[in-house]
Amino acid sequence: MLESVSISPKGPGKAPLKPLLPGLLAECLTVTLDAVKTLTTREFFHAPGLIKALRPGQTVVVTDNGKPAVTVTKAGQRPRRSREELERENREICPAATPKVNFTTAIRDLKLR
Repeated sequence: MLESVSISPKGPGKAPLKPLLPGLLAECLTVTLDAVKTLTTREFFHAPGLIKALRPGQTVVVTDNGKPAVTVTKAGQRPRRSREELERENREICPAATPKVNFTTAIRDLKLR
């Protein structure tokens, strides 16, 4: 039998969040925590090898007294997408046909205002 769990945010006057299934909450937290690693400020400055060992695009959150202070993402080559992939993504976002826009004219018009 599934039971719902209610989560209440900290602070007075805040309404509790919608009830969630226990497994769903645990799964969401696991995915979020697995995707981002955390380091203390001391570890960040004294162990640069930890940052060098990251794969391109991987992110680390540097904490200061337990609070996130800096987010570091290792640079790398962005994946190249073909024109067809970009057009497909555009159709998914905005399926209605739109008229073509001349952005050069639009920017010039905005500068004159």
